[in-house]
Amino acid sequence: MSTQLFVDQITYYKKIGGFIPLSIPLLNRVSFTLKKREILGLIGENGSGKSLLAKIISSIEPYHKGKIYFEGKEINNSLEKAGKELKKEIQLIFQNPEQILNPYMSGRRLIKEVAKSEELLQYYIDKLNIKNLDTPIYKNSSTEKQKIVIARTLSLSPSIVISDDSTSLMDSFQQAEVINFFKHENKEKGISMLFLSHDIYLIADISDNIAILYKGRVVEIISSKTFFTNLQHPYSKQFIYDIKSETIMESKKVIGCQYYSKCPLKTDLCLKKEPTLKEIETNHFVACHNIDYKKDSV
Repeated sequence: MSTQLFVDQITYYKKIGGFIPLSIPLLNRVSFTLKKREILGLIGENGSGKSLLAKIISSIEPYHKGKIYFEGKEINNSLEKAGKELKKEIQLIFQNPEQILNPYMSGRRLIKEVAKSEELLQYYIDKLNIKNLDTPIYKNSSTEKQKIVIARTLSLSPSIVISDDSTSLMDSFQQAEVINFFKHENKEKGISMLFLSHDIYLIADISDNIAILYKGRVVEIISSKTFFTNLQHPYSKQFIYDIKSETIMESKKVIGCQYYSKCPLKTDLCLKKEPTLKEIETNHFVACHNIDYKKDSV
């Protein structure tokens, strides 16, 4: 599969005021590729930068450093009209439907606004099993609202869909319905996906590969087939067993690896130098100084 999306060294700073203003990187040189027809899972703690990254890739939020390429063409880091057609190819399914849906419009009307035909409208209604289409949105359940947001987004016919916890308000049955729908769109229509979630089992089920994000850095990228058996980065291993833990807040600024204080493998080098992603085996990347890499690693 050829590369469809290339995220190259994306960095985003948050400015903190005070006597001495600081710029804290919420995303720090994030890089990965999304191949055509691939579903790439992105997982990490609250505050790790997942949603921010999703907004940046979908051109909702500007960034400070790095580049993003869609099918070899750079997507301008601007919210202006330049590159507008290119940006339409990447669409974000928002996590909270309340933020983007008019509460007084019906679900049918909201989907019809963007669906190119009655046939396409009915297709998404049937595939997602959407109910209560003719009542005002504020009367609908959270699940129905999320389904309407998904239908609206897919009706735009994007090449890449970014799902930011878009099934988080659903019960397990409804969630399975939507996940099967995503798999169908990926297989039959060739839509690529970046799938963000807190649920490690859900993300392992739908994804081809999974990227683990820690404090705005990608620390490991691994095949979903070996996600539970072959993780190598110490944070990745801890994360899947401690998924419900709150985001670790450290007051000490670390120049090197951000996982230093918790890592059982740490050395002096880890404190002084930030590790970069390197390939340890085919299609498996880890950012850790203490993992054995292939001689021809990248």
